[in-house]
Amino acid sequence: MKNILSGKVAAGFWRLCDWHMSTKQLQSYTEALLARGITVMDHADIYGAGQAEAQFGTMLKQAPSLREQMVLVSKCGVTLPSSEQLFTQAAAYDNSKAYIISQVERSLTSLNSDHLDLLLVHRPDYLMQHDEIAEAMLSLQQQGKVKTFGVSNFDPVDVAELKKHIPLQTNQIELSVVEPKSVLNRELVHYQNDMVTMAWSPFAGGRLFNANARLAQALMAVAKAHDATVPQIALAWIYALPQAILPVLGTGKIERVDEALGAAEIPLTKRQWYYLLEASTGVSVP
Repeated sequence: MKNILSGKVAAGFWRLCDWHMSTKQLQSYTEALLARGITVMDHADIYGAGQAEAQFGTMLKQAPSLREQMVLVSKCGVTLPSSEQLFTQAAAYDNSKAYIISQVERSLTSLNSDHLDLLLVHRPDYLMQHDEIAEAMLSLQQQGKVKTFGVSNFDPVDVAELKKHIPLQTNQIELSVVEPKSVLNRELVHYQNDMVTMAWSPFAGGRLFNANARLAQALMAVAKAHDATVPQIALAWIYALPQAILPVLGTGKIERVDEALGAAEIPLTKRQWYYLLEASTGVSVP
């Protein structure tokens, strides 16, 4: 199956409700993303406590022609705390067939779309049954409500088990020069051939800009060598990996997007890549 994920970055809408955009401003921002070849729009049912998808859906209702130009992504599987009844005060994971299907229906209504291009199971449920997840996915696919599937934050063992039942497009994982654990434990090797790895928090949720002194100095030194910015070098470090990586940006500022797009053209040397890794971890390779 052809992978539908493409482009240099994906647009993440986790913080959409914090951007305080009007519907018209969100439309203009989305049009600017599409004009730059950024088609992957990354959502989840819990973003903004459910309001981020609704806000984006209001925009799509006003500008329906934009829908066919994008790859619309959503996630489900995390339940938020509730005080409505006993045992719901804590967050939980739910990858049951019934919950997946119900949340997709909710997301479609919120997004004002009749289908998702890609659905991700947001977190691995410790009580999950892989065949039950696959049943939910196949049911949604047969109904035309979801075209393709993937996972998020899954380990390679669970990815491999689920792939026995249904093809997967991606595993969306945390990955940055600040948080390189998925590189160090060789997770990415498992996704090299037929999956695009989506990297959430490529700037470590803003911690890149408050990194330890050693990493901060290393980033600035490499940035100076390439006449680039620190965020560009952080992305270039990700792009240097041999796997297909699609960073998910969480910004509502188009100038930040333009800055990020320039990172794909920065050729880090192997020495520079390992120099940054050592600065991040504090440990040199053996």
